[in-house]
Order: sequence, then C-alpha cells, then structure tokens
Amino acid sequence: MQPQIRPFMCVGVKMDMELEAAYLAGLVDGDGTIGVYMHRRNGANYSPRLRLAMTDKGVLDYLSSVWGGNVVESSYSTGRLGTKRYYILQWMAHSVLMDILFRIMPFLHGKRPQAEALLEYCRSRNNGVAHSAFSPYEIELSGIISDLNRGC
Repeated sequence: MQPQIRPFMCVGVKMDMELEAAYLAGLVDGDGTIGVYMHRRNGANYSPRLRLAMTDKGVLDYLSSVWGGNVVESSYSTGRLGTKRYYILQWMAHSVLMDILFRIMPFLHGKRPQAEALLEYCRSRNNGVAHSAFSPYEIELSGIISDLNRGC
C-alpha cells in the first residue's frame, strides 16, 4: 500500500504568513521583477513595482488572495507558432510594496539588493510631499535598481 501524498498548498487553506512570505520570496527571486519605471507624461513620473509573470494563473490568483494585487492577462508572439498567453500580478502602491518587501526580505537571495533599494525608494517618497518633484536621491535609487536588474 502506497502512502497518500498530500499537496503542499490545499485549496482554501492558507499557510502562516512567514511561510507565505518565504513562498513569495522564492517566486520573486525566480520569476519576479523589482523596479522603478519611468513614464514621460507631463514630465518624468516614476512608479515603483513588484511584478510576477508566469503562465500558471492559479498560482497568481492564490498569491493575490493572500497579498492583494490584480492578475491581468497578457501575451507575446512566438513567431510562426502564434502567441503565448501569460499572466501578471503586480503591486505598485508604496505602502503595499513596503509591507510586502519588509516581509519577504529575510527570504530573498538573488533579488535582495533590488528589494533593499526599492524599499529605500518607497521610504524616501513616503517622507516627501505627495506629487512632489522627485529628488536627485530618488532618481539615483531608480538608476541603481535599473543597473542591478541589468547585472551591472
């Protein structure tokens, strides 16, 4: 008689938050993007983001139920074979980003420097006046994160 194997994540059962943070950190290290993105509408505007993209919508729906955020569908061209569908879960609000980064930081490895820089960026923006001009320090942090993502 073979032992019955139970899945690690059971539908409707939540792990404790430390395990949730470790799980999210592993996914961020593997499939995540941590960055500050510049938009040029009415001058420069910088948006911090933590993003996960993958083809398994169920994993992102689960994470969204725990950490918030919205899951959106996207696709990319695979050349002659057509298009491939994938899903994106992202967080952009400073307070949410700070909470998530603070919780997953102990478990991050590869993307820890980006997470530390983004956390500092969010702290700096939260200490300023809403909709204020971006300080040279915040712009520098954005550049540091960009360089880290490129492996510079």
